[in-house]
Amino acid sequence: MNERRGIGDAAPDAATVTEEVVPGIVRRFCFKEECGHRCPSASIRRIGSKCNGADGGAYRSGVPYIGSTVMPHIQRQLQELRSAMVRMGSLVETAIERAVESIAARDTALARQVIAHDIEADNFETLNEKAIVDLLALHHPVASDLRFILAASKINNDLERIGDHAVNLAQSSLALAGMTRPLPPLASLQEMTLVTRRMLADALDSFIHNDAEMGGAVLSMDDAADELNRTITREMTGLMRADADAIEQAMELIRVSRNLERVADLATNIAEEVVFIAGVSAHRTDSG
Repeated sequence: MNERRGIGDAAPDAATVTEEVVPGIVRRFCFKEECGHRCPSASIRRIGSKCNGADGGAYRSGVPYIGSTVMPHIQRQLQELRSAMVRMGSLVETAIERAVESIAARDTALARQVIAHDIEADNFETLNEKAIVDLLALHHPVASDLRFILAASKINNDLERIGDHAVNLAQSSLALAGMTRPLPPLASLQEMTLVTRRMLADALDSFIHNDAEMGGAVLSMDDAADELNRTITREMTGLMRADADAIEQAMELIRVSRNLERVADLATNIAEEVVFIAGVSAHRTDSG
């Protein structure tokens, strides 16, 4: 199996991972036995995990079922909404990974694929928003159900915007691939990519597992992403001053950094909503 990996990613255990190829998407499936297992690779999500506990419950799209108990209609709808949002999260995470890889590999076909499949994230947003409106209008939810629905509405929008930033990155990839000048070896940009992808992966995992502690950890990483963006901007500004021929490329790399920083901000937004769902106060420090 040929799996695309970004800088610093460890190869998954081939014995526990398979892929289902659907139009425009490669969805990864983990079949490890442990109910509480969290895959170590950021790109492998517990979506479609086959995991049966003593109560006969199962996991589908990362959402726990309640054994053989007949659930109220609102609970089924909430579960379906969570499932759809998990799939949307996997979709936009993959788009970010592929957009970043297309930049490093100068892979214009991969960049165009990211752009072409953005419509799928847009469709998810529309369907999820309709489900949210229906839940509010038909069931008048309260307490934890209401917190989840309100947070889901914001996360749904954040995920769609992450998909838009994947498109922006893919467009920068096409622009950079059209330049004859080789990319400069920027350690700060590589680190920015790793931090952003880690934040997004952990934010999505915190949503899947209702893990407010993991969400809080994402909040603590936001300052690092902001500082890396400032560092890259300074480096590119210095490059432009030193070499007029590098201006076009440096400007495009600044755009790449800014889009990665915005993805990190949106991952932070998602983490804040996870903390809100748990009923815990979230505090984020903005340093600039």
